[in-house]
Amino acid sequence: MMRLNVLTDYPQLCAGSPTDVNVLARMEFPSAPGSTSRPPIHLALVIDRSSSMEGEQLTLTKKAAVYFMNWLTRRDYLSVVTYNESVDLLVPHTPLTEKRATAGRIESIQADGTTNLSGGWLRALSDLEAQVKPGHLYRVLLMTDGLANAGLTDPDRLRDIAAAYRKKDIATTTLGFGLDFDEKLLKALADAGGGRYHYVKEPEQLASAFQEEFGELAAIVAQNLELRAVTEAPTKVVQVLSDLPVEHSEHSLLARLGDVRAGDVRQLLFRMRVTAPEAALGANVLLSQLTARCDALLGTIGLETQSAAVRLPVVDPQEHTSAMVDGTVRREVWLAEVARQKLAVAQYLEEGDVATASRELRERVQSGRKLPGLAKAPYILEECERLERWIDRIEQDTEHDALRKELVLSSARQTKQRGAYRQTAGMRRMRAVLSPKRKEEVLDLVEGLDKELRSRSYDDERVERCKLVLRELVDNALEHGCVDRPDAVARAECHVTDNYARILVSDDGPGFDYEAKLKEEQQTALGPSRRGRGLLLINRLSNRVDYQFRSGTQAEAVVERHGLEVRTQRVRPGVFELQTEMQKDRGVVVLKLAGKLDAGSLNEIEEVLSDLYDKGFFKLIVDLSKVPYISSSGAGVFISALSQVRENGGNLVLVAPAVNVREVFELLGLTQVFQICQTSAEATEFF
Repeated sequence: MMRLNVLTDYPQLCAGSPTDVNVLARMEFPSAPGSTSRPPIHLALVIDRSSSMEGEQLTLTKKAAVYFMNWLTRRDYLSVVTYNESVDLLVPHTPLTEKRATAGRIESIQADGTTNLSGGWLRALSDLEAQVKPGHLYRVLLMTDGLANAGLTDPDRLRDIAAAYRKKDIATTTLGFGLDFDEKLLKALADAGGGRYHYVKEPEQLASAFQEEFGELAAIVAQNLELRAVTEAPTKVVQVLSDLPVEHSEHSLLARLGDVRAGDVRQLLFRMRVTAPEAALGANVLLSQLTARCDALLGTIGLETQSAAVRLPVVDPQEHTSAMVDGTVRREVWLAEVARQKLAVAQYLEEGDVATASRELRERVQSGRKLPGLAKAPYILEECERLERWIDRIEQDTEHDALRKELVLSSARQTKQRGAYRQTAGMRRMRAVLSPKRKEEVLDLVEGLDKELRSRSYDDERVERCKLVLRELVDNALEHGCVDRPDAVARAECHVTDNYARILVSDDGPGFDYEAKLKEEQQTALGPSRRGRGLLLINRLSNRVDYQFRSGTQAEAVVERHGLEVRTQRVRPGVFELQTEMQKDRGVVVLKLAGKLDAGSLNEIEEVLSDLYDKGFFKLIVDLSKVPYISSSGAGVFISALSQVRENGGNLVLVAPAVNVREVFELLGLTQVFQICQTSAEATEFF
């Protein structure tokens, strides 16, 4: 299941001279099949009920906690701890068979007092520790809007506790609200505890943080990932560049990387110093032996181990050239340095040293723009632009509390991302002028894009991804930019190279605030609106998205050939069919759909749903096993239905979506909105 790859920036060593070699170790994991069943989840919610949480923040926190609880099934377990200056085990560790009673206890939480963060957190950890079983998943979600001002407050001791429980397979995720919490402490606890750090700038973002966390738990394919490197004398480990919990000495290092999601690429960067003896001239010298191991939850379940050796040839000083460096490794080194620099800048801002913060970020931008191979590294240029925006804010704003927390969050997320840097190639341009009256021209452009991508050996998944981005951009332009103007036109261009596809679509309509709309849709608890679904799909399918509004709307999306793997669907023609069945024992209605689910089939589904509502049926299972394709509009009908049935005390559960259909829901962020099961029998657990 796991694949270990190792790269170095230098391809050779100079005999008799010391050389610093940067090593990039990558561990790649496959996507999980749609039928994979996850292990049971044991979740402990630790809720700050100090006086600062009073009002809207606590109200939303309680709603989000209940909302997240509803994602867990009868196979899962929950405990709830609340804290102010004292600690209360509100809900002891229990299987989720009585969700309504548990929700009522969460709703009863009231705010008062100071913040004994450590007390609440330690109570949750000990509660889970008593329940540990092999193969199950354990996580504490620690939520606070303030500083730890009661109980244990020493950051080093708290970090050591997080690391100790991580070794017991209990992870800690932290969520900070507002502007008063200690972002360094919460990030340190999450890093040491093997979880995630979230900064919730606005209360409405809490649901999104919960959704991201649950998506990780539901997709875990391996646990206890470790990478060990042992060097051979005279090679020494001189620095770990990745901001990860690593134990290291001169001749070894051990990185504990925790849980792994389907499709993850985890990586570690470190630097070795080598002085190859002249006696080794011409030899291929072993510098280091790397071993990655994890507990696999897919395929052959159990311990899995992969090994790799780092060997470099020793050449005569006259033959050695420092110009022969691996650009991929150098770019990853720069990104790792930037991640660390963000933490340093946050510290400068806390100390009021604006000049140093601005200067050091500007120096990073300058070094980034000089890296080799920028034409094949759009992520580097994007990061430089992001740093420049932060420099502007540092120099223009008088208060930097929010910016400090954003920098720490960005550093944490950047450490978890992987690089994707490509080679350049010749470009093919395709253009079309489109009209609401002549939609067949859209099909011609899509077909042309398909042929061009396949002629360059793009794989099927990437081809379908590019085509779906093009369709969504064009649909948005024709349906919104040209609305009520039958003679209006939209213009589309596709620029294709061997390494990326750039799609540009423009119209002369009134335009809209893309960033504000996208943020609004991402925060919508029951899923995005019709336009929002298209925006989210474009944003998640593309490596870069940009909207400009000058005399209309100009949209640009870039899809890289070798970026994050995402499968999308191929459209297949076919009629649409719908059948309903009644499960009499629980009053659940099963809707069995067959055929393409898009705008053409929405009316039929909506009519059937309306009839069910009129008859008082609000417990619905939707069988998607025979649906080969779903559009963003098609997904929207289920969002409306879910809202309707939940308002009436019911639920809607999706069953057996094909891999490509499920991935559209994932790209729209809807796998955290809908419960998705493999069988109708499994789905009945939610009623």
